Amino acid sequence: YLTDEYRFNEQWRLNLGVRYDNASDLDGNLSPRLALLFQPNFKTLLKASYSEAFRMPNAYERSYYGSAVMPEYVAAKELVLQHDFTERLRLVGSLYDFKRTKQLIYSEAVADYVAEGTSLTRGLELELEASWVNGVRARTSAAFQHAHDVTGADLVNSPNLLGKFNISAPL
Repeated sequence: YLTDEYRFNEQWRLNLGVRYDNASDLDGNLSPRLALLFQPNFKTLLKASYSEAFRMPNAYERSYYGSAVMPEYVAAKELVLQHDFTERLRLVGSLYDFKRTKQLIYSEAVADYVAEGTSLTRGLELELEASWVNGVRARTSAAFQHAHDVTGADLVNSPNLLGKFNISAPL
């Protein structure tokens, strides 16, 4: 894994990274990432990023699907706005687009599974985080997303609206 950050000036930065993975029984994979960051002031950060990654098939997939199995790939694009209202209150908003490819689907033409499926997820997430001097932290978030499976139908077990609330305190 290699990563580097280039600072154009006090407000603009470019973050570059690349990772190479090699499995003994599958071809190696190069996964790049790129992020452009703009910080107009001490409290606000804007980030645009693009990255690629892959997931190796697990043991079950290898035994069940045999030679059809291969890594799945994802290309992710994200725009992020982070704003610190105070030292102890932060808002983060994110627009994202994830495209997964090489997913196994059943092909009637060859009467077997082939790695030709593609799914897409797009969404918006908002998070508000607060902390207090006594160590208590609270965080709440809401995600609005739409995920399509390889057939274009809504993705199973992928809610369109997801909310979370978390509070922690030292003992």
